[in-house]
Amino acid sequence: MSKLEGQLTIMCNRDRPVEIEIVDKESGGRLAVVHVGHTQFVAALGRMGSCACTIEHGNLSKVGKIHESKRFEFPLTANKPITYKNREAVAKACVMDHCPEGWEPDNYYGSQDSFFEKDGEQWARTTIRRWVDRKETPDAD
Repeated sequence: MSKLEGQLTIMCNRDRPVEIEIVDKESGGRLAVVHVGHTQFVAALGRMGSCACTIEHGNLSKVGKIHESKRFEFPLTANKPITYKNREAVAKACVMDHCPEGWEPDNYYGSQDSFFEKDGEQWARTTIRRWVDRKETPDAD
């Protein structure tokens, strides 16, 4: 079994089950969210084993990898005129035509600088992310 640096959050609320979130610190990926009833949670704190719970797991393919992100600019291309109302849909439709292989776009275009003009063309800006093995990064141990 390998070890990872992690982060743990426990959220208690009287109206909902207790929620325990486990995050892989390096990738920023959520490993799991555990939902457990108050009675089972108190029993677990009292060292009772095998307490019932439900578990939602995140994208486990990102576990143990290093998260990288950067701003990405790309030209907007569309068969129809690009307007204020349709520019976000156009950006979402064409970002993957320009996105480097292995990267995932956030597709958030709500910032003041998300859209701009460059050399007479409409462009968009978003954040792209990828998760790489530690050995692939230039500053790896």
